[in-house]
Amino acid sequence: MNFSDNVVENTFKFQDFFQSININNINKYTTDILNNIIKVDYSYLKKIGTILISLIPFIDNERKKVLTNKYESFYNYI
Repeated sequence: MNFSDNVVENTFKFQDFFQSININNINKYTTDILNNIIKVDYSYLKKIGTILISLIPFIDNERKKVLTNKYESFYNYI
């Protein structure tokens, strides 16, 4: 499904996004994507998000701990 004619390489933008969250088996783009039919590995997202927070160069370690705790508590509700 093309959402715009301005996407470089047609569906590459969406394939790149899905691969970034460890979803590699999307072969076609239908309205199922918009209805959240995709099986998402939330533990993987939690892990990657925690790593990204730890890499933020412009905040101190104490702030990183606060952000990590808030981020992880969000995933405890899922």
